[in-house]
Amino acid sequence: MKRYLLIIATVTSGICLLVGLFNYQVDPFGLYHFRQVNADSLSRIDQFYHMRITKPWQVVQTKPTAIVVGTSRSATVHPQHPSWPPGSSYNLSVPGLTAYEMLRFIEDAQANGPLTKLMIGLDCDAF
Repeated sequence: MKRYLLIIATVTSGICLLVGLFNYQVDPFGLYHFRQVNADSLSRIDQFYHMRITKPWQVVQTKPTAIVVGTSRSATVHPQHPSWPPGSSYNLSVPGLTAYEMLRFIEDAQANGPLTKLMIGLDCDAF
């Protein structure tokens, strides 16, 4: 009986180890082998799953003077409207953004260049 349990435990552990190694190597969700972030190497799918990393990177690259920040509801706002100041503008909205993350995104954008216009989109969930 003990030998049987030892064999079952060894086979089960081996299968779990092989599945774990396979998942680590293939990395289907992009968790283990995340490449360095730059605008050229990230595909559109990677940008969706890593928006909290790619959007601030794009702010550093574009240095906008006007931004829209908020949750996914604010993502539909187009900052290229004629009432916005001339120059570059960027929509920095990310789905599920918290109020603290909004503050940090705004501080980051202000540190990269002075902002002349800012629009903050708040949901009821933000409070």
